[in-house]
Parts: sequence; structure tokens; C-alpha cells
Amino acid sequence: MFINEEDFKSRVASENNLSHQIKRCGSGRTPNTINRTFEEREVIGSDARLVGPSEAASLHGCSVSQAHAYAQGNNSSGNRNPDSELHQRVNKRLADVRESAIDKILSTMENLTDDKLSKAKAGELGSVASSLSKVMQTTLPRENQNYNPNGAVQIVIFAPPQKDEERYETVHVNRVA
Repeated sequence: MFINEEDFKSRVASENNLSHQIKRCGSGRTPNTINRTFEEREVIGSDARLVGPSEAASLHGCSVSQAHAYAQGNNSSGNRNPDSELHQRVNKRLADVRESAIDKILSTMENLTDDKLSKAKAGELGSVASSLSKVMQTTLPRENQNYNPNGAVQIVIFAPPQKDEERYETVHVNRVA
């Protein structure tokens, strides 16, 4: 059966058309999704690595899964093949933060003399050094755990914890004769 273009347009616009009756299932891009520039993805990814995906998502107005994906070097949450340039740029931003933290750690450690160790304020310097070392640890480059160049599938199976008989309450029942 052939129809002309006018009939086609009226059928597509009709409310009886199935495409108007199917409800969105929630997957895919939402109607107000923003197309992020490469630089925005880079900033969001590095922020997600520094302060966590939830905080980065609320700072930049994106979803937590997007922030997590950008932190891993992926352009979208559904993509499992990282963008090597995005991954490198996120790690470069973090390297700059790490270098600054290392400089401050060394400066703090130089100020942590034997004289200051004997005073109460030495704990404050130790606290600063500890905080800066956490920054350094957070900014270390991570290998993408989802990326496997061989294409092999990795299956991880977790066994549920076993319950011992001692963990259950004992109920004593009297026999009725």
C-alpha cells in the first residue's frame, strides 16, 4: 500500500500513532540534557576525582553517573571505552593539584622541627600534612578499571556470609502429653 506525503504527515501527527502512545522508559538522554564541551567534561571529571562524583554533580548541574564517567575518562555513563585525551587531561589537572600538595607537604614537614614536636601545636602541623597527603592520594592517576584492551570479560562473584547456628535464637518447646 502506498500513501502520499500528505497522508504520511497526518498519520505521523495523529494521536492514534503508536509513537505518541509509548511512554518513555527512563533510559537514554533526558529532554534537557546539556551537551558538555570537552573542557567542561575535563573540569567535572577532575572535580569528581577530588571531591567525589556526588559533590561534583551538584556543583556542575549534572548527574552523578555523568560526573563518575568523566572522572574515569569516559564521555558518557554508558560508554565503556575511555577517551584517552579526556583521561590524560583529567590526570594532568590532578597532577597540578598533586604538585601543589607535595610542595605544601614538604614545607609543612620542614616546619615540623624537634622543638615544635615537643609543643602542642605540632599536632596541627601533622594534621595539615595528613590532609595534604590525602589530597595527593586522591589525585594520583588511576587506571580505568572498566577498560580491558584484550576485550576479556571479568566476572567477580561474592559469596554471601555464612550464618552459624550460634547466631540464631534457641527456642525451647515443652512436650504436651
